[in-house]
Amino acid sequence: MEGTQLATGADRTVLVRPNCSLSPLGRRCFLFLIAGVTFAVAAGFAWFGAWPVLPFAGLEVGVLAWAFREVERHADDYEKISFLGDRVLVERRDGGRVFRHQFNRHWARLLPDGGALKLRSHGREVELGRRLAPEVRQSLLVELRKHFNN
Repeated sequence: MEGTQLATGADRTVLVRPNCSLSPLGRRCFLFLIAGVTFAVAAGFAWFGAWPVLPFAGLEVGVLAWAFREVERHADDYEKISFLGDRVLVERRDGGRVFRHQFNRHWARLLPDGGALKLRSHGREVELGRRLAPEVRQSLLVELRKHFNN
């Protein structure tokens, strides 16, 4: 995950996104390369009579394709925390669905809860930095505390 701060005048936005090292085209090429090598090796074994290898090779490539599809589905996920005057807006994209939460900046409390970081106000709660490493989540906590009064 990587974090970006976007400053817009007195307001501030913190954007947290996954670090996708492979482009969609790169992921497809890598999947086809792995599938080609797997089926070539399986075909070699089948040629010498070990034909039961073929279904397992198909299963392996199928599971790998499913995993790459999940990576692709979450590649554009993000968390955007915006401070606009008295409001704190939290927008999260998770697998194509977008969730928005709005809090009053003066009433909201930023709470480290075990390994999680939560924003809480009036019985509502949003977990922030869910997919961040603990040390990165801690630096996000330090950065966000600058914008709260608590």
